[in-house]
Amino acid sequence: MMNLDNYTDNLYERIVTKIREVRKARGLSQKEIAQDLGLNQVTYSDMESGKTKFSVVRLFAVLKYLGIRDFMSAPESEDALMVIDNVEQFLLKFYQQNRDLEALRRENQDIKTHMQQLLTENQYIKELLENISKRLPPPPAQDV
Repeated sequence: MMNLDNYTDNLYERIVTKIREVRKARGLSQKEIAQDLGLNQVTYSDMESGKTKFSVVRLFAVLKYLGIRDFMSAPESEDALMVIDNVEQFLLKFYQQNRDLEALRRENQDIKTHMQQLLTENQYIKELLENISKRLPPPPAQDV
């Protein structure tokens, strides 16, 4: 039986090695990639050197950025690529939903702000009308 931890550690090392090789072959610096992906250069360097591990999201972002799809030479690479495609689709859908949710939150906040302004204006108008009504003479008495 295969030890899953050893397999995943080995796979991870092969992926990171491939990332480093492709980056260097393309003449890109760690700083360039980090900036393009919105990461701190030191964070990226630590991930590429193995000091810390890439999160799944960051790993897929770097793989996609560098156009790496052939990081494994084992027979299971086709299955792994299919998994990557599925995870990538899931992440894209998740990010889209998250962006949609954030847009709704911002819109909701804008509506709340606008409603608060309207309530404030309404209160001002109410006070203004009360002041005006106090200055008006009383209505004439009606004969019954």
